[in-house]
Amino acid sequence: MNAPPTIRAVPSNKWDELLPYMERLLRSSGTGGTPHFSASRDRDVYDKAFNDRLRTQLALPLERRGWIRLWVATDGNEVLGHVDLRASDRLADAHRVLLGLGIDKKHRGRGLGKLLTQYAIDWARENNFAWVDLAVFTQNTVAVELYKKLGFVQTGFYVDRFRFEGTSIDEFTMSLDLRQTP
Repeated sequence: MNAPPTIRAVPSNKWDELLPYMERLLRSSGTGGTPHFSASRDRDVYDKAFNDRLRTQLALPLERRGWIRLWVATDGNEVLGHVDLRASDRLADAHRVLLGLGIDKKHRGRGLGKLLTQYAIDWARENNFAWVDLAVFTQNTVAVELYKKLGFVQTGFYVDRFRFEGTSIDEFTMSLDLRQTP
């Protein structure tokens, strides 16, 4: 990576431009190691109902429950990775957001995960959220260590959370208290 990547928001009307990247990311999950997504590799990323719902969630204002905000790191025209924050549909946890992260396989190990995660943390803090939560496969030690370095603490543990091609995958839940000084 010569020049630093650009991070930009993905508005609802640009979601379709991300589908080839999302398909590459999904198809690479579990090849040559542990999966990094709970979705099956054979899921159809072009499913109309799923994409219509996602576009709707991307367009929701923060005052509405169920919104999603999505950012990508790009190097020119290529999407290198993404981070998203999601609000649940419940009012009782409106002070929390759920983080999701994905890095294109050929761009891992270059600091993009840290860059994107920190960007999302800063955004959540600026928008007065109290907590950022996430779930990560325990076998994804690189991601677990990254989250710990950024201040996330383990808050839960699921044994045998998912099964991929007969392999059991455990999962940690982790949280970051944004009310603490960074």
